[in-house]
Amino acid sequence: MKLFGVNYIDYKTRHWPPHPWQDFNTERLKEDFKTISSLGFKLIRIFLTAYSFMPSLNKISYHSLEKLDLLLRIAKDYGLKVILTGPDHWEGWPKWMPQNKFTDNKMREGLCVFWETITKTFNENEAIYAWDILNEPEIEYLGPEKDKQAIFEYQKQRERTATEWIRFQSKIIKRRDTNHPVTLGLSQSVFPLKRCKSSNPSGYNPFQPKNLAPFLDFISIHFYPNTTENFIEDNLELLLAWVVYAMIPNKPLCFQEFGMWGGGKPLNKNFAREDLQDRWGKIVINNTYCLVDSWLNWPFIDIPIAKDISSFTGLLNKEKKLKKWGKTFSEFSLGIKRIQKNKRKIIPIIFKEKDVLANCSVKNEFDYLIKKQKKEKIIYKVILK
Repeated sequence: MKLFGVNYIDYKTRHWPPHPWQDFNTERLKEDFKTISSLGFKLIRIFLTAYSFMPSLNKISYHSLEKLDLLLRIAKDYGLKVILTGPDHWEGWPKWMPQNKFTDNKMREGLCVFWETITKTFNENEAIYAWDILNEPEIEYLGPEKDKQAIFEYQKQRERTATEWIRFQSKIIKRRDTNHPVTLGLSQSVFPLKRCKSSNPSGYNPFQPKNLAPFLDFISIHFYPNTTENFIEDNLELLLAWVVYAMIPNKPLCFQEFGMWGGGKPLNKNFAREDLQDRWGKIVINNTYCLVDSWLNWPFIDIPIAKDISSFTGLLNKEKKLKKWGKTFSEFSLGIKRIQKNKRKIIPIIFKEKDVLANCSVKNEFDYLIKKQKKEKIIYKVILK
């Protein structure tokens, strides 16, 4: 069954980035979850934070666990399933936490305590849909800049670090909880050919789906459009290439974050009408329906205090009135509005891994293939070897 849902953030948050557990509001949760359910959505994604849940190295905040328990009970009351993401930086990092979060043994110890405690507490909770290890992880590039062989070797080491970081957390989660699947929210920067507009090796994100798949039950991806002269066409082709790249046999694919602003002008962006937001949303669903199993809009309600596109990418505006795209997305979920289910032939295309990871020398070839993909209504599945 195809599922539709939202990334939930309290639109009245007093901070940006949001402080969901410091600004926890039970009555607003009930009101918003009731609205989400009434619109026909089944999935919500909630963000846990390191600051509220991990105040010290070997201690989890039971006050925060009580808040989470309450949130899950409210979700269950309204028939919602929850993807729990964390522990993230939104409320700031606790003082004990090391700077290097991917290789420091202290961080590893803290994460062991976090996942052991939270999965032991909620392993039988029926409101949970999945554990999402982290939102859009990235490992800072501190390697060579010119020597191609050295860059390539460093990139492969970053991949190994990323994969091991996911492996050990997935193992802890699954040891305590056999009832809920595990995933990871991957940004579009993970698509290696996206960085071909720049030869800077720091643009390569080492959290690669093919490496992580053995430790995840389903793959989760994110995509946000760039404003270009040919806005719809340019972004659609890149989106489809990213979706197909992330597809792994026998692993469901969740479009965990997507959205386009409408009805306003976010910071450093052009004004966009609600019609454009609605048009982009329909294009995303119609063209990924045969490839993807679930979709979550970012966010649920426009967030006035946001310093990015979140100020106008919601399904409801800040007055909590349903926007045009909100109505369409709801009707998709309820089965009222027909989905076109556009389907294209998928054609594998092989690139030399070293050419992509070290210096992205395939830029011209990739640009040509994207144009050909658009013209012939196919999708190239990028494979690195």
